Amino acid sequence: MTAVPPEFFASSERSPERPFQGCADCLLGGRGEDCPLRRQTVADGATLLPSGEVPQQLIHLKSAVVELISTTMAGVERRYSLRGPGAVLGWQGLRGLPSCSEVRVLHGGEICTLPVDRVHTGDVKLVAALLEPLTDELAQTGCELHLSKQPAATRVARFLLSEIVCVSQTLDGRTARSVARQLGIRHETLSRVLKKLEANGIIARSPLRVLDREGLQRVVRTGVA
Repeated sequence: MTAVPPEFFASSERSPERPFQGCADCLLGGRGEDCPLRRQTVADGATLLPSGEVPQQLIHLKSAVVELISTTMAGVERRYSLRGPGAVLGWQGLRGLPSCSEVRVLHGGEICTLPVDRVHTGDVKLVAALLEPLTDELAQTGCELHLSKQPAATRVARFLLSEIVCVSQTLDGRTARSVARQLGIRHETLSRVLKKLEANGIIARSPLRVLDREGLQRVVRTGVA
């Protein structure tokens, strides 16, 4: 399993000192044996939340990394984002809404789960602790739903932050054309954006690596490479 560095949180602009590992590090407030969340280990490829179904539990990622997958009208799966340690997923269940994407484990690890109905009857401190990560998730989800309307440079920068900085530091054998299809842009457009990022000292190529994370975050905000 590829280790996930703290830079994973760049995509949501949250930068904790380290990924959450134990209860003492938990942003929901370490409660030990009194914690209402159930801790478990999940393997690569496991589906945590199926698309089109109402989540019955909140999922707090401890060390696992998951991918969010949508399916096109033609039935083709497309990974459009990632989540790592600290994220809380399944907010749709609080409103009785179906999840618009499948949540699948990319790199196995530990998660904690909490039945949705326990949130309504849970203690005040737990509910208050859930507010920030759930708000972050809502904000990021809203941004990603509008990704198709964002400039090509923004899409490429978000991809580099999540895929290169956050997970593997490599493209895992994928071609530039497959990445372009994932981002919904032309291969020529991807190449042009990467050249601009390289010329501005934000990335290096051969091998592809990120030199200036803040520069990429600026491109995400401005849409200008």
